[in-house]
Amino acid sequence: MNKIISANINGFVFNIDEKAYEKLKNYLERIKENVKNDEVMMDIENRIAELFDYRLKNGSQAIFDRDVEDIIQQIGSPEQFGQEEQESSKESKKESNYSERRKYRRLYRNEDDKVIGGVCSGIASYFGIDPLFLRIGFAVSLFALGTGILLYIFLMIVLPVAATPAEKLEMMGEPVDFNNLSKTIEKDFKDAYNRYQPEVKTGFERFLEVLVRVGAVVLIIFLISLFVPVSIGIFTSVGVASWFLPLINSYMFLSPNEGIIILIGLILFFVVPLIGAGYKLVRVVFKTKPMNKVLSILLSIFWFIGFCLLSYSTYNIGQEFSSSSSIVQTDTIDIAQGGTIVIRARNTEGKQRFIINDRDGDEKISIHSREDFKDFLDDRIGRNIELKIVKGYASKPVITVIKRSNGRNRLVAGEYSSKIGYNYQKSDSSVLLDDYFTTGSDQLWRNQKVRIIIEIPMNFKFEIDGSCSGIMNDRHFDDYDDYEEGSIFNKQLHIDEQGKIVN
Repeated sequence: MNKIISANINGFVFNIDEKAYEKLKNYLERIKENVKNDEVMMDIENRIAELFDYRLKNGSQAIFDRDVEDIIQQIGSPEQFGQEEQESSKESKKESNYSERRKYRRLYRNEDDKVIGGVCSGIASYFGIDPLFLRIGFAVSLFALGTGILLYIFLMIVLPVAATPAEKLEMMGEPVDFNNLSKTIEKDFKDAYNRYQPEVKTGFERFLEVLVRVGAVVLIIFLISLFVPVSIGIFTSVGVASWFLPLINSYMFLSPNEGIIILIGLILFFVVPLIGAGYKLVRVVFKTKPMNKVLSILLSIFWFIGFCLLSYSTYNIGQEFSSSSSIVQTDTIDIAQGGTIVIRARNTEGKQRFIINDRDGDEKISIHSREDFKDFLDDRIGRNIELKIVKGYASKPVITVIKRSNGRNRLVAGEYSSKIGYNYQKSDSSVLLDDYFTTGSDQLWRNQKVRIIIEIPMNFKFEIDGSCSGIMNDRHFDDYDDYEEGSIFNKQLHIDEQGKIVN
């Protein structure tokens, strides 16, 4: 059983294995034989304490023999301290060796060179590139649906800050040894001195400083004003989605669990970054402490789980709509040669009862309960109808009804298509079209659609009643010479040799 003792190096108290303590003690005594300067010796001991502190903070319970050997290897043998120039030359060769640099580097945020959170500077230090390119990339991503903002916030939460000299060396891919630690600490001291020493500023410099501070205040106010409505919008959307979830399940998903998975995914994917952004905003405004590392890791894990759940659900839903199939029904309209066909549609009560006009006269949907929402969805699904009139080549007019649906495969899509119920009535000189279709109470929504094509030969005339406006697609009548909104209705028309609709 190893014995753990408590040791002290220049005020830094730590637990160390007895065998490791003896090795460290002998190592320091041998260094003293080569280093005659007390300040240099104290600096070496401080560097060793720094390295021990780094190891203890990264999970070690105490310092053991292998830790001391690693420290000795990083700092160097006692005999090397009498050959500073030769050691410096060797280190410069190491710095130029990329493969040597790679094995030391780790990813951190660099708050010594930050614009917002030091993410770009940290990544640039890791890959050895200019952070300007990364900053431009994140700025451009603002126009790509804001995806860069979510990625930046996620990296700010996940990546730790390079706070200690050892972490800064790892960020740059430098070995954590005595020479590099000395250079880093010396640089930190110089930076701190330059930051806090009084400086004489010109009037223009003071003006710029005030301008930057005012701009920072305006930016913070803008971020708060943006954060509040976005937060309200996200929470409201999630609340509305959870309220309608049981109803949406009955229309979209094969299993009720799919809707629950999507809801959990939405909450984790959008709310977790919102929490991180809110905490960061509070930290900037009130100068609070950084988020606990464990908490930031947990939030990152939750966000990733939400991403996986949404990806899984999106894939499943996409598979349900991946194939399509159609059923075609054709019928001849028995009308005398040269007669006129009147095309009408039923005007059944539909979505109009859910439409209200506001004070400005604009139409808005008014839904007050799940029952209203279900009736509205039924109406919207059943009115996915399209009427098209084309030139016919048969001896009499022909009406074709195409019922189409999507599904996981063509067989399933064909089953959905066969369940579509659509009716019309025809007489000697008229056709009465339903303005809706049914899918069956047990059928899921798979983008069911009915397309009606009436083929009219050139020697027949036809008249479109105004009741057909709800099932007509305007783009099919763009070739009508006098077409304007409403102008095609209640007129005697026919189709010429080019297939155009004319008076």
